[in-house]
Amino acid sequence: MDAFLGLLINFGAVHGNKEPVYVLWSQDPVLCRPIVSASLSRNRFQQIMSFLRFDNFETREERKTVDKLAPIRDIFDIFVSNCKKSFNPNGHLCVDEQLVPFRGKAPFRVYMKSKPDKYGIKIWALADCETAYTVNMQVYLGKIGNKPEKGQGQRVVLDMVSHLGQGYGITTDNFFTSIELADKLLQRNLTLCGTLRRNKPYIPSELLPARYKKDFSSMFAFMKDKTLVSYVPKRNSAVVLLSTEHRDDKISGADNDYKPDIILHYNKTKGAVDTTDKLAKEYTTQRKTNRWPMAIFFHLLDIAAINAYKLWIHANPEWKKGRLDKRRMFLLELGHQLVRNNIICRYNKDRSLHEKIKQNMVTVLPELKTDKENREQVPNQKKSGRCHICPRNADKKSRKHCVQCSKFVCAEHSNITTICNSCNK
Repeated sequence: MDAFLGLLINFGAVHGNKEPVYVLWSQDPVLCRPIVSASLSRNRFQQIMSFLRFDNFETREERKTVDKLAPIRDIFDIFVSNCKKSFNPNGHLCVDEQLVPFRGKAPFRVYMKSKPDKYGIKIWALADCETAYTVNMQVYLGKIGNKPEKGQGQRVVLDMVSHLGQGYGITTDNFFTSIELADKLLQRNLTLCGTLRRNKPYIPSELLPARYKKDFSSMFAFMKDKTLVSYVPKRNSAVVLLSTEHRDDKISGADNDYKPDIILHYNKTKGAVDTTDKLAKEYTTQRKTNRWPMAIFFHLLDIAAINAYKLWIHANPEWKKGRLDKRRMFLLELGHQLVRNNIICRYNKDRSLHEKIKQNMVTVLPELKTDKENREQVPNQKKSGRCHICPRNADKKSRKHCVQCSKFVCAEHSNITTICNSCNK
């Protein structure tokens, strides 16, 4: 399974996720990638892709009656829990939506006209604004019964930040932002900054668009612990924002481009989830599939690779400094480390491998050739011999030998146990 995941990450790093399997495993000198055939056989990879499941099939139907995400719920919850425990967020976080592309059958597939992929599975995400690390996620499972959910945006934000402590700032767009949400976050000592839809009844009419307002002008409205600002980016238009973090009407900028600090703060912190989405699509592991749990699994693998990269750079800030393709280099090294143990195991145990595959293994792991040469230098090392327990007239030959006395022994007079070199040491 490590080798399977490593290959998926490698395919994403070299943009090979859409290439056919027969091309990826081709031995043609032009198309050949040594790490692919060295890690897994083509049939084994296809078997895992076909049979991979994430739950108990016998109890699935019962669980699906109360949870639409039952086929992958356990894996999803474990992954999200690890994301929360592995990183302490910085001061500001962003809540937004992601769309996992999928056009097959799914009980909660959505259509989003504003997204490039249009059809897919919607996921709410909470990301750190400074590093774009994904802290929390939640899958949108559609309507509960036949009634649409009221206050969905408020409920999603409260669910996303439920594990956080005090003192964080949350940035949202106009789907989530409301006065009620701001009050509930203030009760937990969390601040909110986000855009408001102009149809909210509590927005003063003076803050709405009007022809008499000058371009780039601003108007503020203050309450005890909240601030509203209306900014005019162009004639007969206005952007209204709500903030519980700002308490003044400060305006900053230069060269006739002055904007309220609330606007500047929102522009700086609003794109964390979008950045994560862009990074995931750049080196995605998504492959064609008709099963929606696999589509979600591929997305989790993309987010896991991004989070791992962020943690690695945080712990090793000087690694590959100056390189513009650091993340690609990290993914290639990550895939290489995941497939390493399986390559060593296949090289040492599988005697039926084709010579080209062995050459590919040595190309990926040059130390294998050194180990083989060291074994060949051992004097009088026979490849096979007669079983020392069977009667001599049986003349039963075997390639296996006892790990204690080093004498050859057949399968009938031995325990068939496979132990890798690492465990044996």
